[in-house]
Amino acid sequence: MYKHILVPLDGSALAEKALPHAVAIAEKDGAKLTLFRIFEPEQALAPPSSRLDTYHLVVTAEAAKERAEVYLAEQKELLSDRLGHLETVTVQFVEKVGDAIAHFASENEVDLIVMTSHGYTGVRRWILGSVTTETICEAECPVMVIPAAIG
Repeated sequence: MYKHILVPLDGSALAEKALPHAVAIAEKDGAKLTLFRIFEPEQALAPPSSRLDTYHLVVTAEAAKERAEVYLAEQKELLSDRLGHLETVTVQFVEKVGDAIAHFASENEVDLIVMTSHGYTGVRRWILGSVTTETICEAECPVMVIPAAIG
């Protein structure tokens, strides 16, 4: 039924909970699986010291991309014995994350997105937003959401 499945990952164990579900579908359908990671070019790695007002030790775009690629390569290695059609893609952050996921899916003939939900509610969701909700609203294909509580 599905030919191309996209799994957006952010480096967290929670996001990785989508992988077993996506892999099971890909194995059943013989689908290609794409592991997707958005990276931000400037990430503060250390909090301000008592003498400085700003964050220091900023990661360049190249270093952030390399970290994202290494992470996806590790995930790919864990799955490579189970799937023949497996690729990884990194994209630099330039827009809302949910929009970027949906845009990639649309441009690359993805017919299923499998992702987890952090399960934020109330004020926390209002402040932090919801990548899952953004993706569902923008995607042109089905989005399978794995609740945070499912492991």
